[in-house]
Amino acid sequence: MRAPVEIPAVRHFQKARTCYTGHMSAEYSARLTFADSYPEDPDSGRLGYQRPPDEARAKSFAAYLDGQEAGFMTPLLLNARGGVEFVEVSPGSDLGHLRISREQAIAKIDGQHRGIGAEKFLDNPDYPIPFMMFDDLDTKLEEQLFIAINREQKKVSMSHVHFVGREGDELAELVIRLESDPDSPWFHKVNLIGARGTGRPTSLQSLRSGLEDLLDSGKIKALTIDERYEIAKAYWQVVSEVWPEAWENPRGHLLTKSIGMIALSQLGRDILPQCLNGRGSPPGHILDKAKVAEVLGRATHVDWSSGGDFQGIAGRGGAKIVKDQLDRIIF
Repeated sequence: MRAPVEIPAVRHFQKARTCYTGHMSAEYSARLTFADSYPEDPDSGRLGYQRPPDEARAKSFAAYLDGQEAGFMTPLLLNARGGVEFVEVSPGSDLGHLRISREQAIAKIDGQHRGIGAEKFLDNPDYPIPFMMFDDLDTKLEEQLFIAINREQKKVSMSHVHFVGREGDELAELVIRLESDPDSPWFHKVNLIGARGTGRPTSLQSLRSGLEDLLDSGKIKALTIDERYEIAKAYWQVVSEVWPEAWENPRGHLLTKSIGMIALSQLGRDILPQCLNGRGSPPGHILDKAKVAEVLGRATHVDWSSGGDFQGIAGRGGAKIVKDQLDRIIF
């Protein structure tokens, strides 16, 4: 029989339940912990409340740890079923070490793929895996905690992701410039981090996708970022002037919503290369706004209201329908 494993830890209490924080090596984690995955197995004590491990996902996490500068291991949430022995460094101290003699007696409540990734696919048995461990939490509460964690999980908004990762992302930088420029039609109209309740008609993610379409022609890709910025600002300024009611009242109109954003961005991609003044022009005059206004002005009668010409159309497929209708009107 193997000698007990000793792991340094700090003891604390939550709702009169004993918990420990610390870290253990990947080798010890593989030896001592398990994921309580489906199907249940009463002989091994597995309740089966988690999905089976996905090795591809675990490998992907290991690659993230190994290859990304910001690839850090976050703590696993564990439950020592049957309890563990805590040896204090001195009487009454919350510093000490855990003495664990039973193999695979500690359930991974949250983080099974992070754990498996570090244990199996890093090729580093000494890799430190941080943890927060309950001491013999009732298994019913363990299951409830797993459900609560996974039910309440919410993905970070892609707008927030692009905002934080804007360095090196020219499209995100262009959106942020449009939002912060007092001369831009998008000034203070863009929800940069995807927060709720801002009252802003579009998100960084949505406008970023629009710019990706709008600036997609070869002629425009060859320009500098300052020139591309001025083109985007001028184009949306013309849009706001051609349909002022829809622009100024976004709540009841589809113009600045995803369907309008995509359709008009794709329309602009077709129009803009024919409306450039040339590389010698100052950035602010590189786009002939009068030409753009003349083209878009052929569709001033379009009703962008929620109950108007495009009522009931949604999604990227719906945006193509809108774009096709605008093409027939304009061209």
